[in-house]
Amino acid sequence: MRWHWGTLVVGAILSLGSSPAWGSDALSLAKKELPTEIPPIHEYKNLDSVQNQNSEFSSSSGCPASGIVGFSVVGSGHVSSGEPTLLGYSGTYQNVGGGWIQGGGTFIAPCPGLYSFSVSFVKDAYYSAGTTDDVFVHIKQNGIDKGYAWSGEGAGYRDTGAYSVVLLLQDGDYIQTFVSSDGSSTRHLARYNFTGHLVKSSSLKANCREILEGGLSKGSGLYQVDFDDAAPLSPSWVYCDMTTDGGGWTLVMNQNPAERLPYNFSTVNPQNFGSLTETYRLGSSAIRALRPTTAWVLTDDSNRVYFQPTCMVEWETSLLNKPIGPCNQGFTSLGFSTPVSSVVTANGSMGIGQNNSGQYCSIRAFLYNQEPDTTRWPPGAALSCAGTTSQTIRLWFK
Repeated sequence: MRWHWGTLVVGAILSLGSSPAWGSDALSLAKKELPTEIPPIHEYKNLDSVQNQNSEFSSSSGCPASGIVGFSVVGSGHVSSGEPTLLGYSGTYQNVGGGWIQGGGTFIAPCPGLYSFSVSFVKDAYYSAGTTDDVFVHIKQNGIDKGYAWSGEGAGYRDTGAYSVVLLLQDGDYIQTFVSSDGSSTRHLARYNFTGHLVKSSSLKANCREILEGGLSKGSGLYQVDFDDAAPLSPSWVYCDMTTDGGGWTLVMNQNPAERLPYNFSTVNPQNFGSLTETYRLGSSAIRALRPTTAWVLTDDSNRVYFQPTCMVEWETSLLNKPIGPCNQGFTSLGFSTPVSSVVTANGSMGIGQNNSGQYCSIRAFLYNQEPDTTRWPPGAALSCAGTTSQTIRLWFK
């Protein structure tokens, strides 16, 4: 949220407002201190809430693949009286996700989900015969009042009001702000700010495959997913490979040779998720909930090793001396017909990976903590097919 102008203006107005008597020079100074970059707004007096939904205002631009929706807008010099009046905003600090309708006073939700909105204003009773009585700025959803900011009676020539609300919206729901006052009093708003953002979308996909199949792919890159929908895991940013093997591959582990993964069952470096250069790994509680339908894939700089989708990855589970199965035998392709190499059950992997007696191919996602040479094979680290940590090693699923 960006409140820079609003904070500056409020601070200037309150400091001027503390003086018991103002001269013309002080008033001129106050006007000059207000930002001049924002042009005068159109008046929206007595505009019905549904009028702004016609023609070009009929819909937003659609739910963005990134999952990011937010806006921050500002208006100035509003004067009206009588019935509640729709506020228009002439300045836009930010509009991500396309929900804010430029040049008007309406936000249209591009995605279903939980949204947060805040409104603040400075009431001015000095110019345009503005009232010193109660002034309200309402937040309305589809024309229905959802609460208001209030500047009370007798608070001085200039006073402020603020209000925040969290709303569950469907795509296409619209949010507007209206100003009202007691009786037919004239209200003058020197400055007013309106911000909103999507807290959590109820339409986030669970993985890159669902994004691709839902027609939301914009090519390989960063996307937001919700691995378990409404369950305890928060939405996460991930890298999606939308081209290899038909696309739809979600990256859940990345080891840079300069930073080897530690022996840690929790999520490692969550701030790095989505990067192709930084080290991170999805933790036990999250990865055990994943259910691929196509495959798991471990990759290094030159190999792509496929593991069957029936493998249930558990970082706490050692594969040492376990029967050969979907988590410890890799294949050369999605057909799972040709093993990438022979394997042995003396496998120092946790969760997923194979061992060919330390020879090609011994790719692993998570080394257990009982290897005889912890300098060469550090606990928790991922290994390439060559049995080294000198390559970038990744774990994908689809």
